[in-house]
Amino acid sequence: MYKDLIGDPLPDYHLAENKPWVFWHAYEDFISSTAYLRQRQLSLNEILRPWLKYRKAHAIWAADDIKPLFAFARLIFSKIISKLYRLTTRRG
Repeated sequence: MYKDLIGDPLPDYHLAENKPWVFWHAYEDFISSTAYLRQRQLSLNEILRPWLKYRKAHAIWAADDIKPLFAFARLIFSKIISKLYRLTTRRG
């Protein structure tokens, strides 16, 4: 941060090697993939090819630490309940 503040250029940083895995957040990937398909920015083949090619590093699931999974599930559950409440109160 200091180098950036004084205007000293930062060195280019690139990954030194390619890894055979990708970071995967199933919920967000599903939402963005459906949007890309709907807008015809990507084809189904373009979405599935990298998904099938690489191993996944799951964003919220790890067998040795399940708290993020429960926190995310609680977040999604509260969104569903909130949406259902809004839908039922509008009609009534």
